[in-house]
Amino acid sequence: MKLYRFSPINSEAQLLKAIKYTTLQTTKLCKRVIGKDLPISYLTIFSHYEKEYNFLIKLLNKIGKYYNENNGLRIVLNKPVSVN
Repeated sequence: MKLYRFSPINSEAQLLKAIKYTTLQTTKLCKRVIGKDLPISYLTIFSHYEKEYNFLIKLLNKIGKYYNENNGLRIVLNKPVSVN
């Protein structure tokens, strides 16, 4: 049994899967609680291991640019992630 659903993330495909899952589940919860969708302008994915953190930093520098920090680094992606 895995301790975490997506960790350790060790590929771009796994990161995108984690982003899509978290986005869809957040949207479902929002609909259930307030009855409507809200836009998601940013999303935090936390690493659970040092090796995973280092991998994500390298990956995010390839697919986006550093913006600032809020509970960790914030990266603006070069192209948005489609969740459909």
